[in-house]
Amino acid sequence: MAKYEVTAAWSGSGIIIMVDLLYEGQKRILSRKPCLIRSITFESMLVRHHDLLFENHSLRCERHPMTLDKYDRILLDELLKNGRASFAQLAKQVNLSAPAVAERVAKLEASGVITGYEAKVDLSKVGLPIQCIIELRMGSHGNQQAYKELWKIPELIQCYRVTGDPCVIMRAAVDSMPHLEDLINRIAKFGFSKTSIVLSTAVERSLPSDYLTRQEKPEIKNRADA
Repeated sequence: MAKYEVTAAWSGSGIIIMVDLLYEGQKRILSRKPCLIRSITFESMLVRHHDLLFENHSLRCERHPMTLDKYDRILLDELLKNGRASFAQLAKQVNLSAPAVAERVAKLEASGVITGYEAKVDLSKVGLPIQCIIELRMGSHGNQQAYKELWKIPELIQCYRVTGDPCVIMRAAVDSMPHLEDLINRIAKFGFSKTSIVLSTAVERSLPSDYLTRQEKPEIKNRADA
């Protein structure tokens, strides 16, 4: 008697279903390619995968730590350079087929390695030419109410809770010097602050340089649809 073993992993755009066929005590791969679906009916435990309907089985939704191989690392490096790169473009960089790349990217998303995609915006071109770094020293590191209030300040782009003195470092963007002065006055109620205006960005990276590609790149001679 044939049975189906189904595992699932949550992703930002749906649920990734992995399906194996168990036949006469032996496991045969029915589908190891992720299939993104929008919903699962948990009441009746029904899962539709392509043209097949599976029911009355246990569905496991898990997120296991993912071990990255050299192909995953190169794909991540390329996506950091261009988050809009197509699977065909990425495939050329790792010498895999486009479907194999799509499967790997889906797994990276489902496992939480890739947490999202976003556009980079030139703040000066949207009316925020002045960026600044604000160091804040509060009376108590554990003032959770203060952090909640800081979250409500719209000019703050980033806010880091750090060790030492100061205890909070923030990055903000404003449209003018009077706007900056007003921001400093509003932050003053939280404690002593020191503000530095950003002249230019010397280094900006999502990860340490070459961290993902320190290992040797895969050979381009033979295609490996891993």
